[in-house]
Amino acid sequence: MNTENDIEQSANVLKHKLTRFLDRAAHDIFDLVCWITIVGVTRFLWVDTGKFVFALLYWILAATLFGYLAAQFLLRNRSRISMVGYPSATNPENLCQPRRAAKVFGPIIPSAPLVS
Repeated sequence: MNTENDIEQSANVLKHKLTRFLDRAAHDIFDLVCWITIVGVTRFLWVDTGKFVFALLYWILAATLFGYLAAQFLLRNRSRISMVGYPSATNPENLCQPRRAAKVFGPIIPSAPLVS
């Protein structure tokens, strides 16, 4: 009976994590599509009318879109690189201890001394 509750609870946790992931992904994709549409319409207005105001607005929005993409893919730490076989590497408390860090990262970083 206890295992059935554990299975149901872990299924609920998995559903919650999947729902949060899909919600964030849909929100990010929608934001990206909106930004691309705004920049595209501004470029169309610039090419169609040839006015300097639309050219300036296009370059400002394109730079802002570039900054948004940089923030999405480079600056956020959403996709954590998992170290298979090194579960203690993801725990920040273990990395504050030099002996523990040398054990964890010794096989990964060749110059790090391996402490036993």
